[in-house]
Amino acid sequence: MDSLFLEGLEVPCRVGCTAPERATPQSLRVDVRLAVPSLRDAGIADDLERTVDYRLAGEMIDAVQGREYLLIERVAEELAVVALRNELVASV
Repeated sequence: MDSLFLEGLEVPCRVGCTAPERATPQSLRVDVRLAVPSLRDAGIADDLERTVDYRLAGEMIDAVQGREYLLIERVAEELAVVALRNELVASV
């Protein structure tokens, strides 16, 4: 397995314990580490369909954008759930 890092991913959502905190969308900056199959071990040189690519970041953002959360930990959990839907992601 290799590690793939998404550093400084900007995730817009409404998060906070109180209604005033959630009234205005915030941009959370998150770092995500994904365990993914090694391209070297699989003998894959340049096959986009057999890799985890930037589309996953878009899916993660789409999953939380426009939603409200009380806890930032819940946002992190939702991002992890989305990442783990990709069959190539072993852990987040």
